[in-house]
Order: sequence, then structure tokens, then C-alpha cells
Amino acid sequence: MIRKARDIGEVFDLNGQKFKVIKGDCDKCYFLNVDCYLTYYYLGACKDYERLDGIDVAFELVEDGE
Repeated sequence: MIRKARDIGEVFDLNGQKFKVIKGDCDKCYFLNVDCYLTYYYLGACKDYERLDGIDVAFELVEDGE
């Protein structure tokens, strides 16, 4: 089952690391060099044409203390 798109600002845990969904394109994404199909499957849609809100998003690593 493919995961639904995550909301902008949502923070989630993945393998012990925290990530935040931000407005942005691939250049801002932590998973830039990862197979996008796997990212889509596990994290949800990130491209504007795949999302109901029509906004490109990226996944940002949240540093300790943020």
C-alpha cells in the first residue's frame, strides 16, 4: 500500500532519525540520491502533480535541538 502524502510541517521518525516535511524541490531533499519510487512508496508523494495541495515538498533531516 502506498502511503498518502504527508502534510507540510509534519515531523516523523524514520529508523531513529527525525524528518520534517518542508516546501521545496528535490535539491532541498535529504533523500535526493535515493530511488524516488521508494521514497514515494514509504514517505508519500512529494511532487506537486501528485499532491492534493499542488505543492512540491522535500524531506529535511531535523537536527537535535530543533
